[in-house]
Amino acid sequence: MIAMTACALALALGFESHANDLLPEGAVGYDDNGAMQLYLSPDQGESGSSEWSIWLKDNVSGEITFVLTTNSDVEPRWEDMTDGNAIPVPPNMIAVGDVITCAFVPWDTNLIFIEGCPDGRNIWSYVININEGSAMQFPTNEGLFTFDVDGERYHMCNYNYYPDGGRYSMERVYNADGTFTGQESELEY
Repeated sequence: MIAMTACALALALGFESHANDLLPEGAVGYDDNGAMQLYLSPDQGESGSSEWSIWLKDNVSGEITFVLTTNSDVEPRWEDMTDGNAIPVPPNMIAVGDVITCAFVPWDTNLIFIEGCPDGRNIWSYVININEGSAMQFPTNEGLFTFDVDGERYHMCNYNYYPDGGRYSMERVYNADGTFTGQESELEY
């Protein structure tokens, strides 16, 4: 029932309902939480680059809701992420390029996690809150390592460089609200 409430709230926040429409041609199912299915459909950006539209389908009523379209023209906001916490971003400022992950957040099906590689180097990671019509971007560049369902935390990866050369990866842990917990450890491969 929570996901159906999310659909109603998404409509109230201005997301578009397509009750009698079909999903766009080429839409691919990415996740199903029992009450709703999450779909991505490829779109073409103004500059010819990859964009994706995100859709929800209510498993009971069949109602289809358009959530948003990613934006391939977004610039990185690394300078705004200096305190280590995720930052709020408008939902029309989500850039993913090639999608790597798109899923409902396991502890809250009103949240969608999406990440991709819009700049050919870094993985940009976001959480979209369907209830609030808001989003946040993590200050990491290697994407999701894992969800900690019991602790309601995101384990993200970030690469850095050694002073004498070479690159290494760090696991960084974030609370459900995007605040950095202070936990980080170097990953060994």
